[in-house]
Amino acid sequence: MTAAWMRDPTTSKVWQVAGNLAAFSNSETEDEGNSNVTGLAVNAYRTSGFKDWWVVSSGGTGNSTRVNSLYTVSATTDGTTGWIMNSQDGVTKTIRLANASSDRLTATYSLSGLSRAYLRFGLSPNLQDLMIRGQTGLAVTSPSASRINVANVSTSATVRASVQVSSDTSNGGNSSSINTTATDTDGLTAFSTINMRNQAQTQQVEVALVGQGPHTVTLAFDQGTDNTDTDADGLPDTWELSNFGNLNQTASGDPDSDGLTNLQEYIYGSNPNSSSSGLPTVGVSSAGTNGFTISFPTVSGRTYQVLGSDSLSSNSWSNIGSPVSGDGTQKSTTDPLTNAPNRKFYKVQISAP
Repeated sequence: MTAAWMRDPTTSKVWQVAGNLAAFSNSETEDEGNSNVTGLAVNAYRTSGFKDWWVVSSGGTGNSTRVNSLYTVSATTDGTTGWIMNSQDGVTKTIRLANASSDRLTATYSLSGLSRAYLRFGLSPNLQDLMIRGQTGLAVTSPSASRINVANVSTSATVRASVQVSSDTSNGGNSSSINTTATDTDGLTAFSTINMRNQAQTQQVEVALVGQGPHTVTLAFDQGTDNTDTDADGLPDTWELSNFGNLNQTASGDPDSDGLTNLQEYIYGSNPNSSSSGLPTVGVSSAGTNGFTISFPTVSGRTYQVLGSDSLSSNSWSNIGSPVSGDGTQKSTTDPLTNAPNRKFYKVQISAP
């Protein structure tokens, strides 16, 4: 990916966030230098996204031959918008865009025949501002070993790019991380620039993938605030990734065929992959001469409200007691029934942020 732009749908402002096509390329092609320097001369002037910087074979030999290597490209066939890229040495990366409004690209890597791979990204959040003010507003933060943020803060906007990695650890030997020890020199030369910023208006980021995978690498762009639902399907990304390993499910989907949608399973705190995990069990017991106690299991982050009615009319329900915050334990609400009716119906309403 040689360049990327981000658009704010509210203001229609557009910023270039990756790549720098205005920088000196030292080439009339899209080829990029496969090393930082050659002798005492700079060799890499630009860095694109998802750049295969260095790979190590299962035998332990490393090389940079895949920097400008060609892939065989085909469209994904699982209903998503994406591209499957196969290299000549058996490496496959599938890059997906969730939808036209998504703020990120997600790549899945399989490293057949390799023990590890190092990928690089050239990030230029708000390139125009970087050209005018330089690195004044540029800040790099690492909230975890698996994520790095590169934000450019100006008086007009905050524009942020981030790279995040994860691996399927059920496949032994798999791991991934941001390579914070990466440099943009060869160890024999020294630049006067900040490390990983020797290329014009560009902050380089390197990630390390260990094991054959699959590994997931996400390149995202925003205005400094995390988007918890990047595919805008009503399901938090963390919940989808935890339960399915991808963002391909929908709120109306029912993969375990238990009659509950994914959105309902998320709100209930049940397992969307198990038909035996579904609606929480609500209990009703006597609370004395005229009252009842309604008990129910809870999930952290949910709010529970007991409602009661003398009939099943849709407009006759009223709150019983105050809302209850879930914490993973059994909770209860008591209805004293000062004026006991002939019958009483109860239900528990669950809401999520």
